[in-house]
Amino acid sequence: MRHWLVVVSMIAALAGCGGSDHVTCAIGSLTGTWRLHYDQTNGTCGAIPDETLIAGTPAPQACTTITQQISTDHCRIDTAFNCPTTDSRGTQAWTVTLTQTANTQLTGSGTVQVNHPTLGTCRSTYNLTMTKI
Repeated sequence: MRHWLVVVSMIAALAGCGGSDHVTCAIGSLTGTWRLHYDQTNGTCGAIPDETLIAGTPAPQACTTITQQISTDHCRIDTAFNCPTTDSRGTQAWTVTLTQTANTQLTGSGTVQVNHPTLGTCRSTYNLTMTKI
């Protein structure tokens, strides 16, 4: 499954920053090309390969945002959303937290529960790193 599409589409337009050493948080205006790295910390869903994405890409229409909260300083976003699996036979339920840690990087974690009629159910948590390239 293309997990990054789900995660990034629902949190697209997170942060856009300049190139200085000072972190200018701007959750809500992510632009450019980013690399998303998943590091599974626990669970049974398995590894997700790194993906390259273009920020600002519209979310898949089938996905539904449950909650989304941006911190008052625009440095953190917490979101929960549901999407179908890529074969449209199952569901993915994600909760994601990302914090802007540098002008070109966001880090955080995401937990997914996948329910599929033939593949079964899995649940995993991943450390997430998005780096502008």
